[in-house]
Amino acid sequence: MTVFRICIFLIVATTVIVAEVWLATNPGSVTIFWGDHRIDTSAALFLHVFIIFCLLSAFVYRAWVAAKRMPQQIRHRNFLGKQRRGHEALSASLISLASGNSDDAMRHAKKASALLDSPASAELLAAQAAQLAGDTAKVQETYQSLRQEPETALLGLRGLMNEALRIGNHSEALRLANETYRINPNAEGLWLQRLDLQIKNGLWFDAGETIVEAINRKQLSLKTGNRQHAAILYERACIAERNSEKDLQLSLLNEAVKLEPGFIIATVKLAELLSLEGKVKRADKLVEKLWSKKPHPSLAAAYRSIKSDLDPLMQVKRFEVLASKNPGHFESYLAIAEAAIVAKLWGEARAQLKILLDQSDPTRRVCRLMAEIEEGEFGNIDQSRYWLDRVASAELDEAWLCDNCGSEAPVWQACCKNCGDFDTLLWARPLRVVRLPDNQDPSS
Repeated sequence: MTVFRICIFLIVATTVIVAEVWLATNPGSVTIFWGDHRIDTSAALFLHVFIIFCLLSAFVYRAWVAAKRMPQQIRHRNFLGKQRRGHEALSASLISLASGNSDDAMRHAKKASALLDSPASAELLAAQAAQLAGDTAKVQETYQSLRQEPETALLGLRGLMNEALRIGNHSEALRLANETYRINPNAEGLWLQRLDLQIKNGLWFDAGETIVEAINRKQLSLKTGNRQHAAILYERACIAERNSEKDLQLSLLNEAVKLEPGFIIATVKLAELLSLEGKVKRADKLVEKLWSKKPHPSLAAAYRSIKSDLDPLMQVKRFEVLASKNPGHFESYLAIAEAAIVAKLWGEARAQLKILLDQSDPTRRVCRLMAEIEEGEFGNIDQSRYWLDRVASAELDEAWLCDNCGSEAPVWQACCKNCGDFDTLLWARPLRVVRLPDNQDPSS
């Protein structure tokens, strides 16, 4: 760049020198008539005066333009200064908020809001600072302010919704979620918050519609959506049962089982309802079909209740048919053993349990059944106690466990009673918790 400038300077200087030499060697004269006056001068002088006049005119024009633009430039410099100070205040507010200093965060946020003409970022920081300070009124006021502007309406509504959730006002949170959904149904995570609030407010029908909309919008996979929708239909069926609406209950259970064929509890309820209406064969087929894929104690209990008045010996034959749908499964052996105990077929019951004992360590259910056999067949109290004593150290049986908090539920339910999460109960074996002695180092 420096070499280029030197070259330009040399070219200009050479041009001027050549021009001056040419004018000196080629003199001329210029005569100017102005009114009654006559001016005689050399051509060289005239050209020099003309060039100086042009340069002065250009300088005056530039000075006039600069003076005209000066107020605008001053305003622009002031604006840039305010922007710089505003962003500095915004950064200071963010740092104070992260440090837990709510007073400083609020002070810097107010300064940033004034300097930056109340941008959404400064308003949001002010709301978070007020939330940190426990100033609920200020939080509400700030989010309401954001809600009024079309550009920040969604931000304000979600802020108000989260604040309502924080204080436990689920009905207000749901109202705000519905309003937000009308503005932008595709907002990240909004459908899930809305579903959670509908469930907490017991609006199972609305929750089902939300699931369907989420599936249609590709926000939820079809497999997960069908399972969750089936769970919602089951809850609605339970409400219909309490209201003695049998037809509605039957319809909802049919739809739930159709959406999720492996839905154990819905299948159990549907089979029981069908048997009460005299549709025994259909109830049997329903249980047998699911047993072939997912044997479960609740299915065995439902199968027994379908023909509860049947002779105990015939009930054993009946359970042999059920077990044949999934031979070799743990629950199949237990189902026959339990039916045999009721029929006092002690040898058959013992034979079924022996298969399980030969395969692995006994679970608590197996130990209890063995204790029942020892007492029922021989009246051997000592041997019965032996098996009952083994219950404490035996393998845990599978149970309904919450995948979120790990708590155990006696029966399946759509929401965990401990943590309140939806669709988290799984049929699994609990982890055994062993208490260490007080003087033992856990790391040893």
